[in-house]
Amino acid sequence: MSYWKKSPFGTPADLRSSWPIQHNNTDPWAGDELSGALHNSDYWEALDCSQKHQRYLEQARKDGLKIQPFHDRSIIHDCESVLSDSQLASIAEDWVPDIGIFAEERVLGPFAPQYKLRTLCGAILSFSSLLEHNFTPAGQYGSLKSRKKGSHSLGIQAKTPAMLWRVNPNQSLSALLPIEERYKPKGAVLGLPQTPFMIARVIKTINGYQTSTVLPLVFAQPTYVFNRIRLEWVRLQYKNRYIYWEDILRFRSELLYRTSLEYCFINNYKETKQCLYTYF
Repeated sequence: MSYWKKSPFGTPADLRSSWPIQHNNTDPWAGDELSGALHNSDYWEALDCSQKHQRYLEQARKDGLKIQPFHDRSIIHDCESVLSDSQLASIAEDWVPDIGIFAEERVLGPFAPQYKLRTLCGAILSFSSLLEHNFTPAGQYGSLKSRKKGSHSLGIQAKTPAMLWRVNPNQSLSALLPIEERYKPKGAVLGLPQTPFMIARVIKTINGYQTSTVLPLVFAQPTYVFNRIRLEWVRLQYKNRYIYWEDILRFRSELLYRTSLEYCFINNYKETKQCLYTYF
């Protein structure tokens, strides 16, 4: 399993200085995934055109990259407790004081101007590589607090991939994107929203499964989200060919949240707006 304190993506553009990106593109709230791709017109065009998307994947395959999910099958440990969103957001702000400037647009995309969800967005970005040498705010905190209670649980939380889930009536979950089987919770999960879908990390604890960084959704389009996530995963393989599919869901989880909300903004605006307003 990838070292949880920093991402394995090589040396991407600085997520902080690469925001905001002003381009007439379907993902104008993007950061380094677009600023780092300015030199690569094929990647840029693949964002908007399904034919060019497939062409980009085919070229990547010829270059020896994986285009189908390659999973991390490391052992999963149980954590003692799950850090709250407010605790994670505080960690992010301690290490990235200017996170409040860009966090909401990086995570919420087109819904950012309508909602002030800095706590949730800060919690999500606490696991992203916002610092030098690919370190995450959570990772830097863990480096200093390695001997204190809670660091082990934070590491497990960081290693757990974010996922787009269907919430079942029996309080269980079904993953809507590819993920290693052992990351799928068995049985009921604590902390579920009263919505048919959600994005969250589902942490395996000594007392069962519990959610973290929850974004409730009334609508989901897994195929659209999968195509966007896979494109970024393939792009990052040009910097490091030995990254797992789960790594993109761990260290770039904001892309999962933002892409889902972008689709909802276009196709399910009123219901999504009401859902976010009611939940938060």
